[in-house]
Amino acid sequence: METNRNALDPEEQLRVADRATTLAWTEYPTLPRWSFPVMGAFCGLYLVALHGSWLSLAWSLVWVVLSLVQVVFVVWMTRRRGASARMISMPKEFRPVAMWYLVGLFIIVTVGMALIIQVSPLVGGVLVAVASAIGLDLYVRRYEAVAADVRARVGKA
Repeated sequence: METNRNALDPEEQLRVADRATTLAWTEYPTLPRWSFPVMGAFCGLYLVALHGSWLSLAWSLVWVVLSLVQVVFVVWMTRRRGASARMISMPKEFRPVAMWYLVGLFIIVTVGMALIIQVSPLVGGVLVAVASAIGLDLYVRRYEAVAADVRARVGKA
């Protein structure tokens, strides 16, 4: 009886399967660093427009336009990546990064909206813009470090 000499051993089969499940999380086009301040400014303006939408129709229209821009951006990023990674199947190494991103996002939005409402839309909007840009940069740096670790663990395809 002849055996297939090209067949993978069980350990290599596990590595191939691990590579396949982490591929959407480790192989992706990166965002240019200049986009972080742009996204931060967008976040600040978005929250100011959300607050203003309670006060006037003009701000409501600005908020709707910004919401549509956000949808177009998400669709563009999904197509650019070729796939959208499903959060439910996130490899365990990425979970702390995602959790801290969500905690930071919650803090920025909560403090930003409080400042927009209680102090001034300008103060709150600027704080949200700066904090969002810095937070996004920190998140992407940490995500890239984890992705590099995962790529090293599973090996290249």
